[in-house]
This record gives sequence, C-alpha cells and structure tokens, in this order.
Amino acid sequence: MFKTLFWNAKGAGSDDIKSAITDTVRINSIDMLAISEPRVQFYKTKDALLNLGFSNFKIVEANGFSGGLWLLWKKNQVKLEVVDHNFQSISAKVFVSGSPTWLLSVLYASPNHSSRAALWDYLDSLLATHNLPSLFIGDFNELVSSVDKNGGPFHGRFGGLRSWVNRNGLIDMGFIESCCTWSNNIIKERLDRGFCNCSWKEAFLEAFIQHLPKTRSDHCPILLQLNYNNSINKDATLFRFQAMWLSHEKYYEFIDSSWKVLSGDFVSKVHVMSYAVAKWNKDVFGHIFYIYKK
Repeated sequence: MFKTLFWNAKGAGSDDIKSAITDTVRINSIDMLAISEPRVQFYKTKDALLNLGFSNFKIVEANGFSGGLWLLWKKNQVKLEVVDHNFQSISAKVFVSGSPTWLLSVLYASPNHSSRAALWDYLDSLLATHNLPSLFIGDFNELVSSVDKNGGPFHGRFGGLRSWVNRNGLIDMGFIESCCTWSNNIIKERLDRGFCNCSWKEAFLEAFIQHLPKTRSDHCPILLQLNYNNSINKDATLFRFQAMWLSHEKYYEFIDSSWKVLSGDFVSKVHVMSYAVAKWNKDVFGHIFYIYKK
C-alpha cells in the first residue's frame, strides 16, 4: 500500500513539529514524505527523519526562513530517480512494483507572483519532456476556483494555476475530509492539493487524497494513497473536483445559484454542495472514467 505524505509544516526544526511529523508518519505508515517550508537546514533534523525508516532523500534547502523542499523515501518500498529540481519543485520518476513508471513532482509554489508564474511554464516543459503518467502534489499557493476559499478578499489569489491545469488537461485529485488545507482561523483556503494527467488517472483509478487533521502548522498534511484500504469505505462517494467543469459555460452559474440557497454552517453547506455538484457532473458529463475504462 504505497502512501505519500505532503506537509507544509512551517518549521520542521521545533520539537512540536518534529513530534507531529513522527506521529503522522508512523500512524499512517508513510512510504514517501515531502516537507515544505521547513525553516531549518536539513542536517538539523536528518537523524530524526532517517529514524522513521527513510533511507533516501533529495533536499532543496530553504533560503533562511524562505522556501525549502524535502523529499524522503523508503527504498525498500519505492524506487525513485530524481530527474530535476529547483527552488519550487522536485521531480522524479517513480517505480512501484506492478505499476507503470510515472512522474512525480512535489511542489512548494512561491508566494511571489512572478516566481510562481515561472513555475507553471517550467512544469509545461517538464510534462512535454518526459511524456509520462504524471502527478503533481504540494502547496500551490494559489486558487483554482472561488469554492477554494472561505473568507477574505480574492484579490491576488488567482494567477496562472488555472490556465496551467486547463492547457495540460489535468484532473484535480479531489479530497476526503474538510475542504480547506490552510487557515489563519479567519480565512480558509485550499492551497495543498494534487493534480494528475489522464494517463496517470487511468493507471491509478482508485488513488485518492485525504486531508489529515491540522496540527502544529497552519496547513494540514495531505495523504496520497494509490489504492483503497479497509479504513476507507469503498462504497463511499469521494468528492473530486474536475478541471473540465471549468470549461462548461454553465458551471459558474450553477455553483452560484446552488450555493445561494444552502443554509447552515460552512462545513454543512460544502457537504451538501458536493452531492449537488456530483449530480450535475453525472447529468452533464456522465461517468467518463467508467466509460473510458470499459
């Protein structure tokens, strides 16, 4: 059961964060771990992380307290071949027994707009160069849709991410549990997420992302599993946002009118809305993945 954990831990050097990482990795039996914004040099936490069973790693060090991205994996569970890296991403070919070779990119998109804009162009080239089933997971620091945000202004929260998703035909991996992954207790946003291309989705039809409870950081960890296990009800309907919805001329009108008539707190409204969107998707697009598989 291959499991990847991504976490913008906002400081991996403190005892509280190290303890939270240790507990999360052990409880969820993580095979690959990605940490962004560690706010500490890797050597200061290396021993603690290797004691969790991680044998290999690729590190992009933070510049002071800014940025930083760590990728660690257990070689007895997965083979990785790092193909490129920069200050916003680490990309590797993944070899998992019984599955096709695929491309993984773990991301920490810069809070700086111009740097983040350059990332989307870079990822275009990466996809074209490797032409593999591909998955992108991390903190994108940007919104795709207005439903990704609760509270606060939208100014500056949209950029090139939505265009990058659309021009590459990427699929939002969706999520289980609460919809937002970052909060300052006033504003909530879904910044941490996964996107894949169609060939990756075809190879891993059961793959899903779960938002784990937020602890010690203002971001919650996100857990990627390639297959269901017994802790997840296979009959449960998982809400997955699909990028293709944005191309439909009636999508925004449907979301706006449906949301306005809902009552209750935000979590309750999102829960009801997910069923409404799922029905709309079935009525408009049908069961595209089932049809494609058949």
